[in-house]
Amino acid sequence: MRPLLSANISLPRKTKPGEALRAVHEGLCDAGLTPRLSFHIAHDQDRVLERLVDAAPILAPYRRPGLVADTVAEAPPLPDAADLLDQLALVADGISRRFQVRLFHVGFRDLDLGSPWSEGLPPDPRAAELTAAVPGAAFIGPAPSLDTHLAYRNAWWVSGRQQSLSALLVGESLPEDAAAPEVPAVLLEVLGRVKAVRASRFTRQALPDSPAELPPRAVEAPEDTAALARKLRIEALGRMADRARTGALPHALQASPGAVLPTGLDRKGALLAALRPHGWTHQGKHGGQGLLAFGKTTPASTRLLLQVDLGTWSRRFSPRLEAAGATWRQALPVQLAHGGAFVPTSADELQAAAENLAAAVADLEGTWVAGLEALLGASPAWTGQL
Repeated sequence: MRPLLSANISLPRKTKPGEALRAVHEGLCDAGLTPRLSFHIAHDQDRVLERLVDAAPILAPYRRPGLVADTVAEAPPLPDAADLLDQLALVADGISRRFQVRLFHVGFRDLDLGSPWSEGLPPDPRAAELTAAVPGAAFIGPAPSLDTHLAYRNAWWVSGRQQSLSALLVGESLPEDAAAPEVPAVLLEVLGRVKAVRASRFTRQALPDSPAELPPRAVEAPEDTAALARKLRIEALGRMADRARTGALPHALQASPGAVLPTGLDRKGALLAALRPHGWTHQGKHGGQGLLAFGKTTPASTRLLLQVDLGTWSRRFSPRLEAAGATWRQALPVQLAHGGAFVPTSADELQAAAENLAAAVADLEGTWVAGLEALLGASPAWTGQL
């Protein structure tokens, strides 16, 4: 297996896009890493892209309906990296906060960091499916790949824009009992030119040695394995509903359709108080924007991530448990009240919901998660690091 380290870093709203792009490029060049640039600019209206490309004529050969990208059909060779970056920075600075560009993405690729890192897996036509098997990999960009790279992303979100930097590091093949390599200091320094980043922000997991060893999620799994995994999920959902209906949880809560989670409640404190005795810790890097996240690792090195949606779209209370091994990932919603979703409207109700959540998740660990580990196998020890 190969170690894979990834991180997604949200940038402050005041970040100037062009300055961020130049800072990353200059940092890589100063470190002796000459990156190959990739880019993807997408919008539903061609006239918008045409106006942007008018300001950056070097990009004109790469424009197609709804898209400006280095991967378009019959794309010419890329121009000089410095000239290309200058014009990409001009385009980035010209993006307004209105819904002007759906996605602006620039990748810094072909990073030769030396051992124990590699440039990534060989190209494979199933790269999109392989990337889909990697938890949290959606930020990698519009051309899914598993290569060592940094990326800048500027995406429209509701009535504004979200800017972020991401990093993906693919290592050389390691024995299962080997320790996961540390994040290279040079990349932390490069990222730090835009926003300070600690090595702890990176998620560690495992990757097959070659595309021929794709995870079950990315290829057609044996029928019995896929069927058994679906059966485990159906059984888990039914068991949760039965436990909520029969009073097996600490509190007999009923679904509260239409209720709205009020402001002013100590949601993080209540959830931590209930979950910490079961070994859960707060995972800020997996939360944000109305999402609280908690994590733990099982003895079989399965990474468990519990996310509670408290308001990404509305002030609700929606828990979700994800279990991820070296080559698999499964997730399901967590039910803590009879009849469906429960939204606490007071401190007492929030405490009851948190205690029910802790009990429901503990039961899932002993049944659903244990069943997945028995079916899909334990993972190398270093893959369980959160």
